[in-house]
Amino acid sequence: MNLVAIESATAATAVAVASGDEVVERVADEPHRHAEVLLPTLVALLEATGLAIADLDAVVVDVGPGRFTGLRVGVATAKGLHVATGVGLVPVESTDVLAEAASEGASAREVVAVVDVLRGEVAWARYRTGPGGAELVGADEVRGPTLSSPEHLGAHLAAAGTRPVAVGDGAIRYRDVLAPVVAGVRDDLAVPPPAAAIRLARRRLGSGERPLGHAAVRPRYGREADAVANFAVRGEPS
Repeated sequence: MNLVAIESATAATAVAVASGDEVVERVADEPHRHAEVLLPTLVALLEATGLAIADLDAVVVDVGPGRFTGLRVGVATAKGLHVATGVGLVPVESTDVLAEAASEGASAREVVAVVDVLRGEVAWARYRTGPGGAELVGADEVRGPTLSSPEHLGAHLAAAGTRPVAVGDGAIRYRDVLAPVVAGVRDDLAVPPPAAAIRLARRRLGSGERPLGHAAVRPRYGREADAVANFAVRGEPS
């Protein structure tokens, strides 16, 4: 399958294009400029691989949790491609992509994926990883992306007693908080790699999942945007 993956959940913008077994990935070195760099990066990678948008079988897009502006840009771009060409969309979550990346070439172990969502909070999820990918672990009430303070995550991991490897920009930012309860923090996995998103999407599509239309794909912010929260505090309509 010919796939493109869009990653904009963090401060970075990244794109991957897959044609057959070849996957080309590029992370734009321009933080916080998703709107300016996403489409040019996508076009450049398509040209490099000799593909046109019409050749794509699906667009993989990170729907979060993550930063509000970046997610809006990434999801809007994916939806625009669907509306313009009819190409189906495969939504993936940022913590799943990080865990998928951490599982590549690794023996079985636990990983905690931590995404910085600003305002002193992180979105996180725990996984058991291995050569076959990553699976969520934990009690039902804390499975999947959970929003909390880094201190609350640290207390949760201390109680679990498993000392996972931590990945994601949230793990890097709050390294000092998490250091006592994790086995290490991987600095090479700050951004959910779009190449890992493609691997994850391929596995899901291979198991029968079908690409979606634009109306079925929505960003998962984790919480309301800062502007909405600020209006609420000031008693103004949003």
